[in-house]
Amino acid sequence: MGEGTALPAPPAPDAAPRAPRTEQPPALNSARPGPRTEPPATLTELADRLPDLPAAERTARLALLTPAEREQLAALPGLAAALRSKLGDREFADTVAHLVVQVAPGVDRPVSAGHEARTRIAAMLRDPAVATRLLEQGARVLVVPKDEALTTLGPFRDLAGRDIPATGRTWDTVRGVGRLNTGVTEENLLGETPGVPGASSYADGYSTTTHEFAHAIHRYGLSDADRRTITDAYRAKLHPSDGRHPADVEWPDGPRRSARDGQPADNYSSTDEFEYFAQAVNAYLGTNSGTDPLTGHPRNNGPAWVRDNEPGLLPLLERLFGTTPEQDGPGPANPVEATRAENEMYEGFRAMWDRAEGVHRAQPHPPVPAPPQGRTPAVPATHPVTGTGAETPLPPPPADPRGGVGRRSPKA
Repeated sequence: MGEGTALPAPPAPDAAPRAPRTEQPPALNSARPGPRTEPPATLTELADRLPDLPAAERTARLALLTPAEREQLAALPGLAAALRSKLGDREFADTVAHLVVQVAPGVDRPVSAGHEARTRIAAMLRDPAVATRLLEQGARVLVVPKDEALTTLGPFRDLAGRDIPATGRTWDTVRGVGRLNTGVTEENLLGETPGVPGASSYADGYSTTTHEFAHAIHRYGLSDADRRTITDAYRAKLHPSDGRHPADVEWPDGPRRSARDGQPADNYSSTDEFEYFAQAVNAYLGTNSGTDPLTGHPRNNGPAWVRDNEPGLLPLLERLFGTTPEQDGPGPANPVEATRAENEMYEGFRAMWDRAEGVHRAQPHPPVPAPPQGRTPAVPATHPVTGTGAETPLPPPPADPRGGVGRRSPKA
């Protein structure tokens, strides 16, 4: 899978090389391309003042911007350098997260989803050089409504009707995409259930948000030397030098053997170096719960496992996300069980209120858009280390229909 490819969240491997794109995907505000205009004076004034504002006031001012204003502000030349020169690493990460995260119209709980997205993205921008590169290159993160296909939104309409190579999936039902414009979903941020026909939920604790943004970091935030480190670590796991059978090497998603018959089989993290890095990031951040959909083995999860099993990647991950993500991170992701219990409690309150009033009020639900009818055939996939193309979308792993919890290492 090439650089710039859209990467979906886990299911099956999407390693097929695609033809390079000749244009960038639409901006998150979905405006038609046109001549660049000067931003309003109020925005240039805010850009000048932003680095010197107290953190709380800076956050409040950014929260008051419209999506179009935030997009214009984030695109101002020199903004990243000005912010970086005056802010500490944490404040810089928080500010960049507020600039790059947008919440699409139609999100059921926009305040909660936006807060969760910004918190998780900020925790992944601890390296100021990476945050600077991403902001300067125009990286954006769009929260997709839980009841809408991501291909109905402007930045991802080019994927409508397209199959994902070698996976049996289509972009119209995939819940997440990794490229310069990263798509993350409301339901995975908040532990809800998607309302799109054919879409599946992920195990409690598994984050497609961190998986997809890891793809953006890999392609657009890292140096060439960092990317070579990932490729070298990936090759070392494919070809172990300690005499172990390659299928017995532990990856972020377990061994490369089928849990059903013990035969060698790729897991999702071993399909290419892009998915390897994204799943290793998830494991390091503690967001890799669940079962690998390709082999049936539990995924490995937690920084302790990474410290013991990923020596080639560990220095890079520590530089990117800190040495103690279990202490400094935002906490459990995709709280499916907690959200289910909360929803059941509120349903109980609603039922009690209805009985008291003697009338039942059905809770409104937005209509689910039908996926496009056309289907673009997929290109056959290849395996190991991939080349580099332009803006190939990368999906998340397929959801494990059995759900479950991931394998956890002992605490460090």
